[in-house]
Formats: sequence, structure tokens, C-alpha cells
Amino acid sequence: MPTERILRLRRGAPAELALLFLKLGIVSFGGPAAHIALMEEETVARRKWFPRAQSWT
Repeated sequence: MPTERILRLRRGAPAELALLFLKLGIVSFGGPAAHIALMEEETVARRKWFPRAQSWT
């Protein structure tokens, strides 16, 4: 997909974090509980920035 190539960033770059939270802010509906679930999915399960023991749940 062309957008994946354009948005490919170095892992851990501040821009990667900013784009993640921009994406979460755009797509999250349902209040804080839904937002926290999406943050956990992205940061713990998909990107593996934190181990499960350090997550919000």
C-alpha cells in the first residue's frame, strides 16, 4: 500500500507516537473506556511497546 511506504517511520520516533495518537483521536468513539481499549491494542498487542504486565488492564 503506498501510504504505508510514505508513513514508514523509524521505530520509537516521536513522530510515530504523534501519528498514533492522532489516529486514535480520529477513530475513537465511545468515550474514555473505548479510547483506553484502543490505546492498549495499539501499544501493547500490536506495537509491543509495553509488556502485558505494564499495560492499563
